[in-house]
Order: sequence, then structure tokens, then C-alpha cells
Amino acid sequence: MKFNELKIKKIILDGIQKANYQEMTDIQTQIIPVALSNHDVIGQAPTGTGKTCAFVVPTLERFNLDDRFIQTLVLCPTRELALQITNEYKKIGEFINGLKILAIYGGQKINQQLRLLRDQPQIIIGTPGRLLDHLERKTINLTRIRTVVLDEADEMLDMGFIRDIDKILHKVSGHHQTILLSATMDKNIMEISKKYQKDPKFFKATIEKKDIPSISQHYIKTPEFKKIEVITKLIKDKQFYLVLIFTNTRRKAKELVRRLRDQSFKVDALHSDLKQSARERVMRAFREGQLQILVATDIAARGIDVKGVDAVINYDVPKDMKYYIHRIGRTARAKMVGSAYTLIAHDVHHHLHTIEKEIKEHLNEHKMEGIDFSAPLIDKSSFRREHNNFQRNHRDGHAQHETFSRQTKSFGTTTRFFITIGTKDNIDNKNLAHILSKDMNIPLTDITDVWVKDTYSFIEVKSHLVKQIQNLREINGRKIKVQIASPRKRERSHTFKKQHKYHRFSHR
Repeated sequence: MKFNELKIKKIILDGIQKANYQEMTDIQTQIIPVALSNHDVIGQAPTGTGKTCAFVVPTLERFNLDDRFIQTLVLCPTRELALQITNEYKKIGEFINGLKILAIYGGQKINQQLRLLRDQPQIIIGTPGRLLDHLERKTINLTRIRTVVLDEADEMLDMGFIRDIDKILHKVSGHHQTILLSATMDKNIMEISKKYQKDPKFFKATIEKKDIPSISQHYIKTPEFKKIEVITKLIKDKQFYLVLIFTNTRRKAKELVRRLRDQSFKVDALHSDLKQSARERVMRAFREGQLQILVATDIAARGIDVKGVDAVINYDVPKDMKYYIHRIGRTARAKMVGSAYTLIAHDVHHHLHTIEKEIKEHLNEHKMEGIDFSAPLIDKSSFRREHNNFQRNHRDGHAQHETFSRQTKSFGTTTRFFITIGTKDNIDNKNLAHILSKDMNIPLTDITDVWVKDTYSFIEVKSHLVKQIQNLREINGRKIKVQIASPRKRERSHTFKKQHKYHRFSHR
């Protein structure tokens, strides 16, 4: 169905045409005609299906220019999404003279919002916390509301906004239409619908191939400690200009930015720790191409709408599979082409099947050529070889033989250290052993064990090296901390196994 087949005002059709919207998506075809009839609606639709336009068109059609009160209230989870919805209203309503739209969200100066509210906007798009603040100040009046939209309701519930939403909706008096949109439909969503909607019509849209025809989806099998190398090579090989990388945590986003900057990339992060001014600065830089890479968490990235994103890279497999669709929908915007790559570590490889089940298609494996994915433990043969060389070199001379004997007798006396460096710093067992051996002039035979985890490592060395290791301050240019760890129970060999158990770290 095409937009020009809708029975709506010409000025709205003009805005739709200028925005270059022609064919309606599945969710738009279902929701718009029913919403135009002032019926309550529930829409289950993931990002990228055109759900914003599905409520913008009917609310603008019912807009009354002579009414100076707030007529439409849109609640959404994040500032970025509020701004995206505001831009959609401005695009489609461009030719409606006198239309006033205001986005209200936390992080923006309250005095600035109070000044803009005095201009009597008819449409308000806001996040629950800041909107509730204005209601308590009595600077917003919701008594003449015609339509309430709850956009991405599942996200608002996940972020703990349920009480705020209740308080806000209780302030909306009189008969009004309620449109509820969510990517998922659980018991909590249905409770809100039951409480605040009257005989709603339910519609569901799924991502089909026709909805994302230009996104090629791939997965890359890689251990955790190789992810930076994979991303770097992928971006350079494919010559991607704008890239969006998703992580599951703020801490990892910050760390990833630091490490990519070390690779000379222009990169910044978008996460919930940033102040609003910083978020807007980062987004502006990304839109204008001043940044090549934007690293974001799922919550912070809600509402990102940037044309020309070449690729989305899932550094972490999303904890909730609904985020996968949200993430990949950030590329191939405005019918452009795009790619999505998900890095799959061996311990989360089962998630690949879950993703494929979610999107109802298979992901293509992208094999990285020229990267050594092996992470061998320290080569025992090199230990023996160096030990044998040491023994041969000291056979001549009684004094040299005595020195060697003393060192040989101390072989069973070792000290274990805890070091704040790990696979996230592009270090593996073999790397760490050879770095220590080269930089500190320590024979490999004096390093009796190494175990590298995500953010920390253990090394075990001959006890005569204690002071030398304690003076270690950096590895590969990264500042580190070193402390003596509790000794572990002796086992048959010096290689680490998954079942090894360690005591709590403590200073001797």
C-alpha cells in the first residue's frame, strides 16, 4: 500500500513525499488506518520497520492548529530516541504552519525547557523522568491530550520507568487514544495495555527479508583476545568509513575506545555515563564523519539514526536476542546497503543458533585470513631447549658448575604473582612469557607457569626473581599493578587446566 492511497490531508502527504516515503511497511499498513479512526492500538514491531512513522502520520492528521494545548504526548526511553522522533515529526509535518514540537529529556537545562514550554507546543516527546519532573512542577498540562504514545514500552520497563509511566498516565484526563509500541510483548506490557487502553487492536510485524534487503549478516569465530585484531583488520580490509560497534557494558565500551585509539582510529563512545552535552557532541561528530567508529551500549544507542553507516559490529553477542535486531537496524538506513558482523567466541558459540532462530535465516561465516587464532600455552620444548643450553654452557669450570647447581636446586622454590593485564590487552600466555623474558632479561626456564584471563594474569617464577618482578610497572606500554598471590596447590605439571582452583589473592 502506498502513502498516497491514505485519506489524509495534502500537507501531510506533501511532507511524506518530501521525506521520500512511498511504499508503506507492513506495520505502517496495519496501524495507520486503524489509528486514523481514533482506535487504541498495540503494535509489536522491532527497530527498522517504520513504527515511528506509523504513529506520526495519524497524530498529525488529527492535529488541531486552533488548539494551543498539548495534543499529543509521546513517551520513549532515551534522549536519542526522543530527538529521532522529534525529527520525524518535523519532516512529515514540515508544511503544517504553526506546528510546535518539543523534545523534553534529562540532561538538558530545565530553564531552557521552561522557556520553550511557554511557547505552547502542541506535541511533546519526552523521557519519563524529566516529564514527571515537569508535571510535579505543574509546568505541563495534560488535560487536553488527544493521543498518548508509548514507544518502545519494553525498554522503558526494563529501565525501571514503570512507576513514572503510571504517574504520568494518571495525569492524562478525559477521553484519549493510546498507542502502545514494543519490540516484545510480555506480561508487564499486557498489564499496561489492560490498565490504560480500551479494546485495543493488536498488530505484529516481523523483520522480513524485504524489510532488510540490503544488510548482509555474518559471524566471525574468534577468541576474546583476538577481537581487537579482527575488528582492525576487518575495517581496513573492507575499507569501511563509518562503523558502529556494540558492547554489552559501559566498562567494555570505554576500554574498546582506548584500544582502538591506540590503533590510530578516530573513535568515541556513547554510554549512559556521558552527560547530555557530551552525548550530543559525540553524535554530531559521528554524523558529520569526524569519527570513523562509534562504540555504544544497547541502552545508549536507542534512537541512533545515522545515514551511511557501513557496518555494525557486535563485539559482544547481545544478552537479549531482541537487541540483535535493534543493533543491525542501525546500518542500511534510508535504503542504503550495509553489513553486520557478530564476533562469536567459543564459549558463546551456542548463541549463533539463537540469533538465526530469531531472524529466521542463517548467518554467513566470514573467515579472517592472515590472523593466527591459536593461543598456545608456553612451549615446554623451548623450556627444555634453553635449560639444556644453559647446562652445556656451564659444564666447563667448577665455579660455573656450582652456580648452575644452586639454581637447579631452587627449581622447586617459586613465587606466584597477580598482574593487572589480560587478553583484553591483546596478550596471551605465550606473548606474556616472551615479553617478560625479553624486556626483563629473564630466561624462559625461570618462568614456570603463566595463565592469562580477560583482565588479569598469573605468572609463576623462580623465587630469586621476586624483587625484579615487583619492580615491573608496565607491559607493552600499559601501566600495570603487580602483587604476590597466594601459592596454589602443586599439580603434576606446570600447565594450566580449566579445573585448577585458586585461593584468594593476599599479600605475604
